[in-house]
Amino acid sequence: MKPRTTIASVPTPDGGTLVLEEHDGDYYVRLGGAILMSTRSTLSERFLAEVVARRLSGMTSASVLIGGLGFGFTTRELLERTDQRVRVEVAELFDEVIEWNRQYLGAQNKGVLEHSRVRVHHQDVWDAMGRPGEGGAYDAILLDVDNGASALVQERNGRLYSLRGLHRIASSLNDRGYLAVWSANPDPAFNRRLQHAGFSVEEIPVRAHERARRSAHVVYLGRKTKAVGSAQKEKTEGKRGRRA
Repeated sequence: MKPRTTIASVPTPDGGTLVLEEHDGDYYVRLGGAILMSTRSTLSERFLAEVVARRLSGMTSASVLIGGLGFGFTTRELLERTDQRVRVEVAELFDEVIEWNRQYLGAQNKGVLEHSRVRVHHQDVWDAMGRPGEGGAYDAILLDVDNGASALVQERNGRLYSLRGLHRIASSLNDRGYLAVWSANPDPAFNRRLQHAGFSVEEIPVRAHERARRSAHVVYLGRKTKAVGSAQKEKTEGKRGRRA
């Protein structure tokens, strides 16, 4: 049996360590001993992109933001399922992960970082999104930076799934834009927050890998139903009416 080889590592803001390993031609990233991603099991990451690509098919042009580069499979799948109309930006917190993709993973993700429709930013996805009042910039935002809204890889990522964070995401989307979030497990509380933030929600089951007999994971697909500015305006007008 071939040994598992540690190739590189990087400390995380929470005091952990992301470790890149290779075993028999496949790559893995571990955090605290747990496998976060691998090149052996990519179905659910690719499905996240597939779900969004189907919704973008009728648009004359589209701009997409992906939170988390990972091993590049979500980005590659989105590129393969869309045409030149769709431009993709990727926000990746760790510069080392970007370099791992360049140095070791080009054969697995078909050199996704070199694609003409892709721009990768060494940036927290929170900062890559617009701020309330700036107007929507994206037709879709995909988040695969954690194992779900209740299973965080980094503690500060919790703000993404809070009501405040979902309003920030909504304000970064064009009217009727989409938010897709990968989750290791169903999360009814997150589903309710999505709806409260103004999204219509689909909870789509997905298998972890091709040989799985049942769906273990979930993709939450939210569609923006009301412009944030309109909602804020209605709230303000309601307060004024009560004062009168």
